[in-house]
Amino acid sequence: MSTEYISILTLAYSLKKGGYCFAGKKVAFEDDSFEIYDWCRPVSGSIKSSGPILSQHILGTDNLDTNKKTVEPQLFEIWDVPILYSKEDYLKECDFAYGRPNSKEIQNENILIDESKKWIKLKNAFHVRMKLHEMQLWAEHVENEYGRTKLPGTSFEREDYLHILDEPENLWADNSDRVDPSMIDKSINNSIFCIKPYFRDGTPKIEVEDSKITLEFLYKNQTYKLKITDPIAKGLWAKYKVDDPESAKSKFCEYIKDSYLTISLGDYWHGHHYKLIAAILKPKKP
Repeated sequence: MSTEYISILTLAYSLKKGGYCFAGKKVAFEDDSFEIYDWCRPVSGSIKSSGPILSQHILGTDNLDTNKKTVEPQLFEIWDVPILYSKEDYLKECDFAYGRPNSKEIQNENILIDESKKWIKLKNAFHVRMKLHEMQLWAEHVENEYGRTKLPGTSFEREDYLHILDEPENLWADNSDRVDPSMIDKSINNSIFCIKPYFRDGTPKIEVEDSKITLEFLYKNQTYKLKITDPIAKGLWAKYKVDDPESAKSKFCEYIKDSYLTISLGDYWHGHHYKLIAAILKPKKP
């Protein structure tokens, strides 16, 4: 089975049982710019098990060095990820029927990584646009180091958010925080979206219980209350609580304000697939 590298713009690197969930949109480079395409979610183990991403996967088992610190993906970085095959290929190879009632598989964007190969960080999409000759020099460097040619990411302007935003009519049928397996059929083709939320009176509202943060927001005139699994946001909340418990909520809500959200359907868990805020995306100020 051959390995193919694909370039992914990181739009989520969220907490998941046993590790992390990495997801983003595929990108393709042409001249001095890149195009943004569909969603993908690299997983380990197998497509069906939807295993988490671990530090050792980013290094690649062929390159493990216990003394080397892993550089983990950050939001808006572009990474080259080694994959084996897509879920579509997987479904062709087995008798598992996607979309069958009571199915535990709805993450149609999943792709299986080659755990032996190293991930390659290309560029942060917010970096200053590189001139074409500089990109060609970088391509030569990557080819020399990794045996393959790949251009780095170019600048990511504010208007580029229009290309990553999705416009679903709703977040999976209703405004509850979960999807029952009995609802799953072929009409659910996407398990992850990037949306622009709105807030009543323009102010985000959160509820916190046992370190679990729930955000209330509006989307297409429906109110949602979903849990946050973004480790950056959760870490920031912990810091605010330590620094100044009284103003922690107001500071955290100010952080969320004017953000975009990556919303994902999680793995099957205790009878349901939960709707989760996998990332809080902060637009870069012009």
